[in-house]
Order: sequence, then C-alpha cells, then structure tokens
Amino acid sequence: MNWETVPPTDREALRRLYEQHGEHYQLVRRQRERHLTGLDLFLAWLKPEPGQSWQEVWQLRAEGTGAWTQLTEAQPQEERTCLYKAVQVLIAYRVVRPSYRWLLDHGLGDLYQLLFDTTEREARDQLRQAAHELGLGAHALYHVWRLLGRVLAHTGKSLREVTADDLLELRTATHGTGHVLGGHFTVTRLLFHLGIVKEPLLSPSYFRTTRPTVEQLVDGFGVNNPEVRQAFVLYLKERAPALDFNSLRQLAYRLVKLFWRNIEERHPEVTSLNIPAKVMEEWKRRLRVLPNGKPRLEVVAILFHIRSFYLDIVQ
Repeated sequence: MNWETVPPTDREALRRLYEQHGEHYQLVRRQRERHLTGLDLFLAWLKPEPGQSWQEVWQLRAEGTGAWTQLTEAQPQEERTCLYKAVQVLIAYRVVRPSYRWLLDHGLGDLYQLLFDTTEREARDQLRQAAHELGLGAHALYHVWRLLGRVLAHTGKSLREVTADDLLELRTATHGTGHVLGGHFTVTRLLFHLGIVKEPLLSPSYFRTTRPTVEQLVDGFGVNNPEVRQAFVLYLKERAPALDFNSLRQLAYRLVKLFWRNIEERHPEVTSLNIPAKVMEEWKRRLRVLPNGKPRLEVVAILFHIRSFYLDIVQ
C-alpha cells in the first residue's frame, strides 16, 4: 500500500494493517493487543489534521527535539512497550520514514530485524545468500541488518533501489554525533556482490575515517548552554591524551548525551552543572531504564564517570 495516499486520520486503514500483520505472523492475542494499544496512544499524541500526510505529521510531532523521549517517558512501562511495538510496525511497513538522527538517537530493539522479516523478506534472503558466498558470519550480518535497516527505513526504498549516495548520506549523518555505526565495509561488499551498487565504493576515500575534534564530539549532542559546553570540552581535552578514540567518544556520550542532555531537555530551568538534588534523583531513575523499557546494564560505570567529572572540575 502507498501510505502517501492514505490520510493519517484514516484509523481503520492502520487497524487493518496491524490485524493483517498479526494474522500473517500468527501473533498471540496479547501481542496484538499491545500493538493496538500503542497505536491508539500514538495517534492520540500525533493529533493528525485533515489534509496532512503521514510523513508531514511525523516530521511535525515526532522529529522535534526530545519529543519522542518526552512521550515515552511520560508513560508507565507497559504503555511505553506498547508504543515501541506500534511504532516498529509503522516504520517497518514504511508508513513513516524517520530521519537518520531520529533512528540513531532512539533504540527500537528489533526494529531492523522486523523490517527484514516483513517488507524486505526477499532482500533478507538475498543478503544471507551473498554473505554465505563471501564467507561472512552471523556477527557481520548483525551490523548489516542495523546499517541497511536504517537506510531502508529512512528512504522508504527497497534493497534493489539503494544507491551509493544513500550509504554516503548515512555516513555523513552519523559523523560527529557520537554514535558508532559499524558495517559499512561489509554492506558495500554485499551490495557490490549482488550487483546493486556498481560504483567503486571499496576505494580508500570512502572508508577513510576523519576523527572529529573534542569540540565536534560535544557539539554533536546539541548542548544549548555555552558554559556547560565549554566545561565538557575542557574536561574531555584533559582526558584525551590518556584515552584511545573509542574510549574518548564513549566518555563524551555518557557525560554529554546520557547525563547533561537528558537533564537539559527536561529541565530548561537548570542552567549550570550545579544540579538540584531532586533533578539528579529523577535522572538516576531514568538512567536505570533503556528507552525500550529494559534495564540498563552499565549504570555503575556511567555514575562513576559522572562522579569523576565532578571531582575533577571542582579541584
């Protein structure tokens, strides 16, 4: 179905999609109920108006800074899970096409596996066969699903329509965000092997990695407060000589993205690193749970980095 021609006010069309999806994959009643509950929550939040397309509504509401995070965190865990399940289906069936930044910032669990198991089953089988012929294992394919899944989800294309420019666009969108997205070399080998990408993408210029500066690492997370930004830049520059690049990038992600930006988005009244105790306690509670509702495993390590940061800046 071409969802560009289906208005977002047509809820029955969406319900039919979820019912057909549930029947085809023989989902149990509980799974189907979760999808429909999540759909109702999502539509109530989107508030589509007559004349708008699905993509227009998505870009207006879901792509806003922190919008999706605010929606999901305002829900009890069960409703949050329902929302994630519902949106996974919308993306897999190309009802909406999120930006690369949205797809990078929000973990949606098994979204990409779902996409290849639904609308891209033929592509999945072709990629598996190509991987077998090239001697690639399951670990390599894991990165393929996640990288190519993002390309297909964002562009709305099928596998055979993917171009070199699509892959380059994703690399560009990832650069400087603090996100690590492996698999470019493997994806290119597979697409070249399948005759989909014919440009000589295996050249060194394509795979050359330009490491961002400390300033670019911090700015990639969109810190609004200039004084706080400067504090992170100075601290990370001081730590940089003792760390390899991946460790430095991980430290920046934990301090700036998981800690400060999480607070800054929800508490614009907090304008310095002197954060009220109540706000800190709320942040710690959020930290313990991943966006998909599962427990975060590295909480202790993140808190250790936060404490070390504060100890260093007060000396």
